Amino acid sequence: MPRKPASDTKTNASPLFTNLTWNDLESWVGERILARAKRYQKNRAVKELVLIDNDQLLAKVQGSHPYSLYVSIDDDGALDSQCTCPYRYDCKHAAAAVIEAVLHLKDGRDIPPAETNPSLYQAYFDMAALDALAPLENDSPSDETMLENYLSSLPRSELEKLTLDLARKYPDIRHHLLDLHNARADTPASLIKSLRNEISHFQDSCSEYGNDHETAGSIARILSQLKLLISNRHSDEVLLLYAELQNAISTCIEHDHECVHQDDLAEIYDTLYQAFRQSSRSQADQLAIAIDLSLNDEYALTDHALSEFLEAFDDESAWKSLAARLLPCLNRDTKKGERDYRRDLISGWIIEAYDRSGSSDKATRICAAEAPITNSFERLVHRLMQLEKWDDALDACIEGINTNQEDNRYPGITSSLRRDLKKIYHQTGQRESEVALTADEFFASPNYSNYRDLLKACRSKPERNTAEKWMHHFLEYGISPYDKESQSQAPDLPIWPFPKPIVTDHPICRPKPSDAPYHDTLIKIAIAAKKPDQVMKWWTLKKAAKNSFSFFDDASEDSIAEALKDKHPEESLDIWSRSAQRSISRVTPHGYQDAVPYIKNIKRLLESIGQKERWQTYYEKLCQANRRRPRCIEILHHIENGSRKISE
Repeated sequence: MPRKPASDTKTNASPLFTNLTWNDLESWVGERILARAKRYQKNRAVKELVLIDNDQLLAKVQGSHPYSLYVSIDDDGALDSQCTCPYRYDCKHAAAAVIEAVLHLKDGRDIPPAETNPSLYQAYFDMAALDALAPLENDSPSDETMLENYLSSLPRSELEKLTLDLARKYPDIRHHLLDLHNARADTPASLIKSLRNEISHFQDSCSEYGNDHETAGSIARILSQLKLLISNRHSDEVLLLYAELQNAISTCIEHDHECVHQDDLAEIYDTLYQAFRQSSRSQADQLAIAIDLSLNDEYALTDHALSEFLEAFDDESAWKSLAARLLPCLNRDTKKGERDYRRDLISGWIIEAYDRSGSSDKATRICAAEAPITNSFERLVHRLMQLEKWDDALDACIEGINTNQEDNRYPGITSSLRRDLKKIYHQTGQRESEVALTADEFFASPNYSNYRDLLKACRSKPERNTAEKWMHHFLEYGISPYDKESQSQAPDLPIWPFPKPIVTDHPICRPKPSDAPYHDTLIKIAIAAKKPDQVMKWWTLKKAAKNSFSFFDDASEDSIAEALKDKHPEESLDIWSRSAQRSISRVTPHGYQDAVPYIKNIKRLLESIGQKERWQTYYEKLCQANRRRPRCIEILHHIENGSRKISE
């Protein structure tokens, strides 16, 4: 925050400002903001500029609005700024002011001290809408306080007249006053009728041709009426409407109205759950209605409200009753092995109900019975693991994997169960089986992550050496130790020390020998081992290959260039040059910015190997090729001149 100007303020800015380089500004605000700041300064957007104590600037910069800003520089040359623009900190307006200040000093023009322009100093505070800057003292009462004082001063007759006038003029006020009247009646039939009409109107307005603003207004009125009913102890009547409300909310979401925020819809559910708690229904009925609402909520809007509702719900008999009510729902036919999400939800609530009513054995039996029907093996395995029934968990895990691999319809479930199987092996001390499964994952998906996992799983150095040799052989030739006659095809390799896993991936998922070599994995291994010649070998072969399988584990060209720059600089230069050209050829500001790191790498590498003239030639060719692209030229000039002082 700026200090008050000292009385002896001089007009000479701190030399720290004049020592700033373009790279300093880029480090401060970033490439894109600096580029915009340059254009602002060039277009004379900096309208006023003053100094405070030589190391702070105040300025007014014309953007979409006139913005006041403050910039400071410390003894280490670090810049900090605050602006009244929406960006607030370290923005293009502040950077433009710094450039303008440095160029002022370069041209021998003085920057006036702050006391010569008190309006600018005060404007900064007057326009700042941030508490962190300089909040203005404001002793005037709030609008609400003034309104309260005014209304309390009116006599009853004038207050009644004012209320009636407002009700005639504004329909929302009239409706709210009528709702207040109806809510206080012994029988809220009129308010219930009004609420039903509003729900119907809300659902109609959510149709394909409805009005978004009208829909948002309906939500506000529905919430208001619900809260009035609850506050006047008519929660039982609210429960009669929950199904209608849920249908209307579903219609609204299906039509994706822009003016309707899902938080507003979730608030309706929050209000409904409040009505459940305050109703005269038994706890068993309250719980059943609450769960029914959740089961029919396809958009998870009830999650927060339901969670809060259940926190204080510890009536075991109510949970037991819920299980009894939901069990018949499991009698309907479901094709074995299909993912039936509604049935999954229902069985999940039955399991929770049994757990909360002290019948965990029944919950486990439901888990086991439902697993093969709805393919919910993950839930069963996790439960058995929590109960430390490791043998049962192992059997369920293997059954789930085999079931899902029959037609490979649910590979995500298979992957999850395989991870659980490794945990079970680890927990039960079956180390060889754990390593075997890890090895199988590598041979099924030979990426660098699985390569590291297998090396980490090996306990001894001989095991690691054997695994490493076989993995390299597989990556080059596609022959795994599990293949028939693998030993005859690789006689020089040691015998594979691990058993074949009980479960393996579906054959369609496994790579074929013809897919080898796996260039990207081999490149990543060579990069990690800091072997640039190996990186160069596999990179050259990858470029020559028509197809190269990476299993979603591509080695980035930039990482390859970085690994090769010391031993094979020409290849690195070629990679960065092609990457830069691809980005520039998009002919967009983002494309030009994306090219910057590649061009900077080329500059650094050529200068480090003593080829500055070659860099100049490359730079001039780029400028010539892009001479009709001023934004690109601006970025290229910044790369070339970034290390120079702004004042040069």
